[in-house]
Amino acid sequence: MTGRFERTLGLIGDAARSIREDEFAALKRDCVAALAAGRKLIASGLGKNVPICEKFVGTLNSLGIPAAFMHTNSAVHGDLGLVQSGDLVIVLSKSGETTESIHLVRLLRELDCVIWLLSFSRDSALYREVPRRLIIQLAHEGDRWDILPNNSTVLNLIVLQELAMTLAEERRVDIGALRRNHPGGAIGARLTAEPAVEPAAERAGERAAEQGPERASGQGPERATKRPPGQEPGRTLTLSPLGHTWILDLDGTLVKHNGYKTDGRDTPLDGAADFLRRLPAGDMIVLVTSRALADRDVTEAFLRESSIRYDHIIYNAPYGERILINDRKPSGLRTALAICPERDSEVDIAIELCEGL
Repeated sequence: MTGRFERTLGLIGDAARSIREDEFAALKRDCVAALAAGRKLIASGLGKNVPICEKFVGTLNSLGIPAAFMHTNSAVHGDLGLVQSGDLVIVLSKSGETTESIHLVRLLRELDCVIWLLSFSRDSALYREVPRRLIIQLAHEGDRWDILPNNSTVLNLIVLQELAMTLAEERRVDIGALRRNHPGGAIGARLTAEPAVEPAAERAGERAAEQGPERASGQGPERATKRPPGQEPGRTLTLSPLGHTWILDLDGTLVKHNGYKTDGRDTPLDGAADFLRRLPAGDMIVLVTSRALADRDVTEAFLRESSIRYDHIIYNAPYGERILINDRKPSGLRTALAICPERDSEVDIAIELCEGL
């Protein structure tokens, strides 16, 4: 019996690892933008995906994040009225070929909304129709026929619940919102009995745990250094707790310079993937390269295989200097920083988050 559980967990784990970080980051970014504009998130599915959508929406509602469920079939019978200008709609369809889902997407196109697809195929009608999509690669559903939507629904739930949690972090949802919206049951009793923990205090505790014995000693605002335990950085950036945009060169900075030409393949530089993984989840990563668009497929396949995180890539960039100009905030915060390491050197940069900036 244990073997069956292990096989199922293996299938789900492999599928979860297939999720592209750039696709999830783009989905989160669009959700954040919609919510910041005062709009809501809508999850739409049918069949076994209905309770998955309802769970996602229920979590968001508990956190005070505007969300609604729209049944794919009921949408054409009046529920399209849920969709208002600027809303973001996530359509769930395993195959991407479901007739009802295709019809819904075509109707949504006529509305002023943002459409996202959560599916399991990059070769489907919906994949071709919806430019914003997050695709999961699943080897097997886990039943004897590989038909029943078992593992796929679990993965949909994992993705949507992770999205809900990252949105809660991005919006700095206070536990008071959960206490206010979920007064009933055992959770309500626990929330009533326990004192509120401020998110800032939680974040400070997390940062202190990351620092371990190297915690800053009492001078100035508390800082958190994001680096592997025990590793001394070659250079340190002290940043505000705001979201950041990282603009990084590719060849010579993250991968061996022109290795795809001289060696016939790319090679990541030491520390590159680890450094990118340690950047805050809400940060945007933009890669810049002089490579031609003809090299795009090979380049992006290598980046995925090497777990090099990014959100956007700019190709055909000139060979000269990269100049960044950004205004200084009224608080005095410098919003333009630059590092120019030696070519093909180890990526050895530590990050300090300073609440006082």
